[in-house]
Amino acid sequence: MAIVIFEGADRSGKSTLREMLREKRNHKDVTLDRFFGSMIVYGRLFGILTKNQIAKFECGENKFEKNFAPVLVLLTSSIAELDRRIWTTGHNRIGKRLIKKTLQEFDKYFDECPYKHRIKIDTSKLSEEKALDTLIYFLEKLETA
Repeated sequence: MAIVIFEGADRSGKSTLREMLREKRNHKDVTLDRFFGSMIVYGRLFGILTKNQIAKFECGENKFEKNFAPVLVLLTSSIAELDRRIWTTGHNRIGKRLIKKTLQEFDKYFDECPYKHRIKIDTSKLSEEKALDTLIYFLEKLETA
């Protein structure tokens, strides 16, 4: 059993891959769709959190890593593909500049976060099935280590 945290920009495939993982592994894992990372990224991006508030989330994240050793799955995509997904699903368009900045913030978060077990998957380069296979392979390697 793993605790798996899915993070990434809107429409990057978090909910889809999360549900596929739950089905494929027979609900074996605890899965979270967004967690501390989204609060930190969007807090910085939109200036809705103070530095002190962000520091509290970072502290919580460190404690969570220490106590539970979760797996962070950062789902990313190309700017063009995210823009297409946003457009075709009827979500409010945010513009390619903001999509780019959001992806950059999530990359920065991924590089700086405390999680030892983490994987980045580009959903614009892999089919849903290949993304799932990649994640399952990663989880199985951790389980046998």
